[in-house]
Amino acid sequence: MRVVSGSMATIIALGMLSGCATALLGREDRAQVCRVAVVVPSGPYVPRENVLANPAGGVTGTGLGALALVAAYANPFMIFVAPMVVGHGMQCAAGSMTHPNVHADFQAIYRSASAQALAQGMERELEALRGGCASTDASRALKPDTVVEIASIGVMPGCAYEDWTYAVSVTWRVKRTDSGAILAETKTECRHATNRDVDDWFAHPEEGRVEFEQVLGAIGKRMADELTADHKFERCFSRTLKGSEVVLD
Repeated sequence: MRVVSGSMATIIALGMLSGCATALLGREDRAQVCRVAVVVPSGPYVPRENVLANPAGGVTGTGLGALALVAAYANPFMIFVAPMVVGHGMQCAAGSMTHPNVHADFQAIYRSASAQALAQGMERELEALRGGCASTDASRALKPDTVVEIASIGVMPGCAYEDWTYAVSVTWRVKRTDSGAILAETKTECRHATNRDVDDWFAHPEEGRVEFEQVLGAIGKRMADELTADHKFERCFSRTLKGSEVVLD
């Protein structure tokens, strides 16, 4: 019997920690965002360590984390959540022993993916804003009024058991092209769940690369939604469907 899946443990924890947040841009700033260019640096990927995915960290780190949840919230429900989180850590640690090269193998796949997929996903989603621009000058319409600068794309592997999962965090900022004023600086973090187990996913590296680019495109869409929304979104989950389509939940 499974103790709990990694995604379920994460969802439970995030559900306890969620809250409200203000919009990324004020209403006046959002109205001025008509044409956006997204700039991605070369070599944007930054590996992030999964502290649970090693023989010691999986058990010790998760155990301490579970105790911290109980102590911080003094919530009887956390007594039931804590064993689930500990169980996940134990399975994660075991997976690191049976798949000792999984982190390096994962880096080799996602580093071959084009980060421009993120820029294209965001720019496509924002194209609809052009119709709401006050200016009708054709020459100005061709020039971006806003630039989104991607500082880095952090990638953290999941645990090497059950279906493969990973997390992507994009650090970015929004600037006006005329004045150079920074309108916002933020980070968008998404967790992705594939529809294949670890061994099957890594047995098809080209499919993994294509999927990762689709995930980046979905995150770009999410970032566009954050940029134009009247509130900041708290959680971001994506998943791969059976037909290999990547969707946001």
